Amino acid sequence: MVEMTHTLFSGGNVFDGREMRSGLGVLMAGRNITAVSTAESFAGFDGLTIDTTGMTLMPGMIDAHVHLAFDASETPDGKLSDDDSAGLEAAVASRALVSLQAGFVALRDCGGPGTTEFTIRDAIRRGDQAGPVIQACGQMIRKALNGFGDKVAYAATSDSDVPDAVRAVAATGADFINIMTTIDATACGQPDRPAYSADAVQRGVDAARALGLRTISNAQCAEDVVAAAAAGVASVEQGSRLNAAGIDAMIANDVVLVPILLARQNIDDARIARGGSPAAIDAAAELAAQTREAARRFVWAGGKLALGTDCGAPGSAHGTNGAELLLLAEAGLAPLDILRAATLNGADLMGLHDPGRIEQGARASLLLVAGDPTRNIRAVAETTHHHGVWHDGKRLPAR
Repeated sequence: MVEMTHTLFSGGNVFDGREMRSGLGVLMAGRNITAVSTAESFAGFDGLTIDTTGMTLMPGMIDAHVHLAFDASETPDGKLSDDDSAGLEAAVASRALVSLQAGFVALRDCGGPGTTEFTIRDAIRRGDQAGPVIQACGQMIRKALNGFGDKVAYAATSDSDVPDAVRAVAATGADFINIMTTIDATACGQPDRPAYSADAVQRGVDAARALGLRTISNAQCAEDVVAAAAAGVASVEQGSRLNAAGIDAMIANDVVLVPILLARQNIDDARIARGGSPAAIDAAAELAAQTREAARRFVWAGGKLALGTDCGAPGSAHGTNGAELLLLAEAGLAPLDILRAATLNGADLMGLHDPGRIEQGARASLLLVAGDPTRNIRAVAETTHHHGVWHDGKRLPAR
């Protein structure tokens, strides 16, 4: 029998997923945290001790919105037309691993071909390869194919098609369902507008629930947010034009907001660099400002936020996920709210009961950072300030 190695973290701060605490020791054995207590209670411990003085130990982070099959190029799904499935699998595995090395121990893939991302997810679950926890929805259910992202979309062209689309996507192996309830102005060159009636969204959510699956909604219009929240989705992605009615509906139905600031900024920056039309640039800037304001107002109203980056979208490379924390800070969110969004809230949203927190019995997926991130969020957001990442009790090699 192999003796289990015990490791004690002691000396610095501990962010446990809820609050910043001091004077604690955290004992890790195997893949779990076995004790969290006062530092003094570990007097006489003779195993490996990591002195965290001047640092903060926290749960590994969670990104609740990525696209592992996307390569962050201007047409991120373009390579999905290639027949090189082995090459795509290697790329997806590499993107998942680089995210883990950046401190993200769990990822929610919110749109892919419904094949490769499942293969890598399952290989990690079996222990055949290293990587973060992955949940994936497979193809996104969308009103129509329009050129951008078609290879990761399942078309439900009418309200009556939505429940059947849910069942078809679920049959591919999805962990959850993503219904795009807003027709996006960026893709269609028209004002945002509802893709489906409130009744159709409800029937889609009900069809997923009957299969034991949660549903999320890419919703930007105020009325779509209300409809999605009333239907019982787990989260609203973006929520750019969230209004008071939407905030009330989301909080009443315990719906999480995933605002996604990073990809929007990178796409907008690229539009400016290309010399896009002033009207398009102004419209994008307005939408970005509305998204920041929505996130701020939602948290101030008592809503629960989870971090999501859309990494894989144009300009948002996998492994740069931490930049979202800086953007949330710039939007006016308090550091503790940002840290909760990046850890415990994301874990709860994904239905994960052992990562995202530091407590006895939790998964030993941890991040050690310089200083106090409640004073300087860059300590978490930038990997140059990371002193170590542990996943399932094992320390990862430096990037």
